[in-house]
Amino acid sequence: MRLLSVCLALLFLSLTQLAAQTRDAKDAVQEIAALSTDMTQFATLLRLSEDISFWQSVSIMGAEYQWKFNYDTQGSDVFAWTYRLYNTLDETLSEGIAASQAIARSRVLTVEEKEAGKALFAQYEEMRGYGETVHRLLKDGNVSEASEIYEAEVIQLRRDISISATSAVILLRDRIKRIALDVRLDK
Repeated sequence: MRLLSVCLALLFLSLTQLAAQTRDAKDAVQEIAALSTDMTQFATLLRLSEDISFWQSVSIMGAEYQWKFNYDTQGSDVFAWTYRLYNTLDETLSEGIAASQAIARSRVLTVEEKEAGKALFAQYEEMRGYGETVHRLLKDGNVSEASEIYEAEVIQLRRDISISATSAVILLRDRIKRIALDVRLDK
C-alpha cells in the first residue's frame, strides 16, 4: 500500500510538472498575433526606406532628362519628379515613427529584437537624410552631385536596410513557428 501511494505521488508530481511546462493555446495565439504585428512594423520600415530610395533614383533621372509628370488627366499641372520625392519624404515620416514606436513598445519582443528595430529605424532616418540631401541638390541643379551621393551612399544603405529588416522578420517568423510547434506537441 505504501509503495502504491509513493508511485501515485510521483506520478501526480510528474504530471503537474508536465502541465506547468505546456503552453496555453490562448496565450500562444495572442503571442503569435503580437509577433505578426511586430513583423509588419519591421516590414513597414523596409518599405518606407525602399520608397525613399526609389523616388531618389526617379528624381535623379528626371532631373537628368528633364522629365515631368502631372497629377490630373488634363495635363495642366506639370511638376518635376523632385516634387514626388519631397512628398514621399513628408508622407513616410509619421508612418516610420509609428512603426518604430510600436516596436519599442512591444510586449513580446526581446531586448535584442527591440535593439534591432531601433537600429533599423536609425537606418531609415539615415535614408531620409540622404533623401533630403538629394532633393536639395536637385532643386539647386546639382544633378551630378546628387547622383554621386545616391551611388556612393544610398545604394549600399538600401542593401543594409534590406538585410537588417529581412533578418529580423526571419527571426520573428522562426519564433512563431516554434510557438505553434510547441502548442501542437503539447496536445
